[in-house]
Formats: sequence, C-alpha cells, structure tokens
Amino acid sequence: MDSAISSNNTQTAFLAVAIAVLFGWLYHKHKLSRPNLPPGSFGIGEVIGFARALKGGTAHKWIEERVARHGPIFMTSFMGNRIVVVTGSVGNKFVFTSGDDALKSHQPKPVFHITGEKSIFEVHGARHKLVKGAIAGFLRPESLQRFIPLMSSLTEGYLTEEVENKDSVYGVILLKKIAFKVSMAVLFSLTDDEETDKLFDEFLLVLKCGWILPIYLPFTPYYRVLAARRRIYGRFSAILDERRRKLEDGSVSPNDDIIATMLSMRDEEGRALPRREIIDNLITIVFASHDTGVSLTASFVRHLAMNEVTLQRVYEEHTKILNETKDETLTWSDIQKMKYTWSVAQELMRIDPPAFGNFRITARDIDFNGYTIPKGWNVHWVTYTHMDKTAFPEPEKFDPTRFEGVLKSFPPYTYVPFGGGQRVCPGSHFARVSLSLIIHHLVMNFRWSMLVPGEPVVRKPFAYPAKDLPIKVYKKEKEKKEKEEEAS
Repeated sequence: MDSAISSNNTQTAFLAVAIAVLFGWLYHKHKLSRPNLPPGSFGIGEVIGFARALKGGTAHKWIEERVARHGPIFMTSFMGNRIVVVTGSVGNKFVFTSGDDALKSHQPKPVFHITGEKSIFEVHGARHKLVKGAIAGFLRPESLQRFIPLMSSLTEGYLTEEVENKDSVYGVILLKKIAFKVSMAVLFSLTDDEETDKLFDEFLLVLKCGWILPIYLPFTPYYRVLAARRRIYGRFSAILDERRRKLEDGSVSPNDDIIATMLSMRDEEGRALPRREIIDNLITIVFASHDTGVSLTASFVRHLAMNEVTLQRVYEEHTKILNETKDETLTWSDIQKMKYTWSVAQELMRIDPPAFGNFRITARDIDFNGYTIPKGWNVHWVTYTHMDKTAFPEPEKFDPTRFEGVLKSFPPYTYVPFGGGQRVCPGSHFARVSLSLIIHHLVMNFRWSMLVPGEPVVRKPFAYPAKDLPIKVYKKEKEKKEKEEEAS
C-alpha cells in the first residue's frame, strides 16, 4: 500500500513538473512571439484626453507630453480604433515613403462611410494612380489658369452679395458658402443658386462627421449624416446622367469639369468608371478640399484682423498688382505675384495646420523604430513637426519670412500641411488660388473687425476660430461715401 501511495505521489509530482514545464514553455513561446508593441495606453482616459486636446486646440501639447513620456512612437485610442501615433520627420518619412504593401490609406469608419469604398482614400495601386491622376491633372496650374477669371468674378460677386446690408457676419460660415459655390461652379459646372444652396446644406451636415460616433440608430447624428450622404449621392447621380447626355451630343467636352473628365476616363482595359466610383470621388473631392481650404482662409482673415502690420503689407502687395495689371480681371500671373500673401498663408498653415494629420492602416506586421505595429492597426501621422524648435526657431512666433525666397531653410518631412508621398494632396494649387482671390477682394473692398477679440483657434476637427469668427464688416466704398457726407 505504501508503495502504491509512493508511486501515486511520484506520478503526481512528475505530472506537476510536466505541467509546470509545459506552462513555462508556452509562456516563453508567447513572450517570444508577442510583438514588441509601442508604449502607450488604450484606456478611456487616453480617448477622452485626445478628443479634448483636438477640440481645445492643444493637440500639439498633448502629443508633446506623450513624446516626452513614451518617445516618438506611441499607442493610443480614438473613435474606437487602436492607433499608433508616429511623430517627427523620421515618422513622417516612414509613412510617406511606405508603399501600399506596408501602409495603406484608410480613413476612420465615419469618414469611410461618407467618402465611400471606391474613394481615392481607399483604393490602391493602379486604380489609385488612375483616378488621382485625372483629379490632379484637372487641378494642375496649367488647367486652373483658364478658370481664374471666372473664380475671381464669382468670389467678388458672392462676397458682395453675402455681406450686402449686413453689419456683421459669421466669417467661417461666409467663407464656407463662398468657397463651396465657387468650387461647385469650377469643378462641377453647377451655377444654379438654388441647387448649390441645397447641396451646401447637405454637405455642411456631412462634413461634421469627423467627431461623430459611428452609431447607426434613428435620431443619432451618424444616422442623419448617412441620410444626407444618400441624398447627395442621388443628386450627383442625376447630374452624371445629364452630363453624360451632353458629352454624347457634344455640348460639353471632357475637359470642361471634373465630372466630364471622369465620365470620359477609361481604365487599362478600356472600361468606363462605374457610377459609384465617380460619385464616391466627387464626394471625396468636396470632403477633402472644403474644410482644409476654408480653415486656412478663416485663419488668414482672423490674423489680418489682429495684425495691422501684416494687413498693410498684404494690402500694398494687392494694390500694386491691381495697378500694374493690364487685364480686366486677375490672371494666373497676378496670383504668382502674390508672394507675401502666400508666405503668410504658409506660416499660418505651419502654426495652425488645417488638418492635424491623417491615417494609414498596416497591410502586414511592420517594424519601425524598434517596435512592431501589428497588421490591421491604424497609423496616425501628425503635423507635430511644425512646432519643432530645431526646424523652426521660435515656433510659436508668427514669421512669414521663413517662407520667403526660393530656398527654404527647414529640413525635409518637417513642413507637411498637404501631406506627402504618393498620397500628397492634389489640390494645393487650387487652395492657393482660392485663398489668394478671396483675400484680394476682401482687402481691396472691405474692412473688418473681430467681435470676439482674441478668439482662439480650436479643432472641429479642422482648425477653426472657436466661435466661427463673428466680424463687423465695412464696405470701403460705402464707408468713404458716408465720411464725405458727414464732412459736407
């Protein structure tokens, strides 16, 4: 009996040792196979902190705190997604130079459902090259030149119309409406005010999706946004049918606007682009260009109201151009002469970049900076480098001379307001023209003052004045006439 007990004890001990060895081996194997993830946290505190920082205009400080704590690459969570944030010029270079086999373009769920799965935000390889090439071709300087007289005339007309008989306006809403109407006319040949006003209201709702939780239930903001998206799709579908008929009867040409261009495109197999792909990309064009452009213009208008020295230099530049031009309206040559204006714009984009960054998604496990980013995780590059003291001395200081002259002094991948690499924004020239024209007509015809002095800039998620920039507007011609009447 004792021998039986001894035998059982031996077997038990052996089994215990075997189990311990097995668990030790499994733990060791798991430890070895577990990816070396970047430091950071997915906790609710991080989610709330990141959202508050973005909305409060302190995102750069939030990033700075985590870089000091974790280093230039760290984990966090936003809108239900696991995100790895990469910072610095090395991080930007890593994102911009990685191919689709490593980092693919992919937007957060709310944006994805607005722009669509056939958007250039989502397609890759040859398809992305084909569609982006068509859009970029239409927006290149050589193509834009012919639209500048129309854009100038529309900008001046809409500006006068929107402020007529008004003592004050919300600057952001004013600029959004003007930018939208001019874009609709130039890019899509839509000039009917009733039509564009309806589309404007729908897009105003859709463009707010960046902060919306993707909860698809009746009466939720997300539900209303997707309903607006369906209405926009329906209207663009009808416009496509009309434009296709005009292409067939020869009343419009493939180069007249982006819609005609995309309808006339053929892929490598000679097939036309499907309706859904065209409409997804029309929505993407508006989504990608509208807020970024208006954010910059609003920042410019705000700055001129706060800085008399900059305002005077901009006014002198535009007065000289107007006095020297031989044309009845502004031309591409005139836009190119607005060098100080664009230097101011570039410096404002450095301090308050319209977009804080963008997203990619890993196509496979990727090793970067000593860490492994697992397949399927979001990678977020940021404009944190814009406040890098080594690249931009006294980064908090407004200094447009940083961008004057042909050669710029800052290192590569540190100034990235339009992104970089194969996903660089194709609309940078259009943004420059749009900004230059509205600033020209503002400084030449109006004076304005802020009704909320020192109004801060926050993120909604794009950089905007916190209260939508309420301003008191004075028509120079009217003001001059009133002063003459008072004097007499």
